[in-house]
Amino acid sequence: MTDTAQLEPTAFTTARSAQPRWALPGLLLVAAAAGLAYAWGMDGALLEPYYAAAVRSMALDWRNLVYGAFDPAGTVTLDELPGAFCPQALSVRLFGVHAWAIVLPQVVEGVLAVLVLYRAVRRLAGPAAGLVAAAVLAASPVTVALNRGNISDTLMTLLLVLAADATSSAVLTGRFIFASGEKVLPIGGFAGSAPVPSLARLEEQVANGEFHLVVALPTGDPRYAWIALHCAARGRMERAEIYYCRPADAQAPPAGR
Repeated sequence: MTDTAQLEPTAFTTARSAQPRWALPGLLLVAAAAGLAYAWGMDGALLEPYYAAAVRSMALDWRNLVYGAFDPAGTVTLDELPGAFCPQALSVRLFGVHAWAIVLPQVVEGVLAVLVLYRAVRRLAGPAAGLVAAAVLAASPVTVALNRGNISDTLMTLLLVLAADATSSAVLTGRFIFASGEKVLPIGGFAGSAPVPSLARLEEQVANGEFHLVVALPTGDPRYAWIALHCAARGRMERAEIYYCRPADAQAPPAGR
């Protein structure tokens, strides 16, 4: 099993020594090529007239922006959630009504999706796989076409990649935060295969108070057995057991638990 303390950083540039020297220059090259491809000739970009008209109306008035008004009078709203068009409307409000001002937020969102995808894949499969994934996303014809236009799929793609990145980070670091704010250690993960700390590291984490709640699937794993003996049961969550661990539990005998 992988010790959570050995997992590499999640930032793009943190701990460069942990990455090959070519990783960061390669990522910047892919991002620059993506930005160039998305922004090339954007002043003459072919826009969807319906959404372009809505963006222009939203840029005229703050109320229109909030409600996603299609017309300047604010009597008709868009046929979908207006959030994806708010960056475009703000860009038009700032730079004026130009095709490039509408496309500019799409270009930025597209490049950000490439960067975030690299981070998510690098965390799971290494920098080489991360660069390949970023390059494939950046060069895909459908991606280039979307990011050179003004429809909402560009922001949706970015949000989906961010969600995948956050999920992979949560699984690999082995920690989740409940609504109570308590740090949580899952044993078994979503599919029963997420990396968890060794038994010695688990005892050390409990002793240091690094987390209090443990969500574990009942198995024959010695870590689960140790938690069941030393920590107090607090309930169930579907098939998983919930335990509360205190620093004193790392040294206390299991009697009475």
